[in-house]
Amino acid sequence: MEEDPKNEEALFNMGILSMQSGQYKRAVERFETLVQYHPENIQGQFYLGVSLFESNQKKQAKTHLEGLRNKTTDPQILSGIENYLDRL
Repeated sequence: MEEDPKNEEALFNMGILSMQSGQYKRAVERFETLVQYHPENIQGQFYLGVSLFESNQKKQAKTHLEGLRNKTTDPQILSGIENYLDRL
C-alpha cells in the first residue's frame, strides 16, 4: 500500500478488512479513496454505502446507495442495495 496509494486491489482489501474488524469509519475512508481513483469499481461503491450505513452516516448512505442503483445491473448488488435502503 505504501508504494502505490492508488492500488485498487489493496484499497479494496483494506476496506474489507476494516469492515470485518468493525472499523467502519476507516472502511469509509478506504472505499472513498478507492472510488475516487476507480469510480467504475461497483463493489467498492457498494461497500462504501454499506460502511456509511454501518458508521451511522445514514443520510450519506441513502444518497450513495440510491445513486449506485442506477450504475449497475448486477442482481446481487442491486439486492444488497435494496436490503440496506429498506433498513434506512
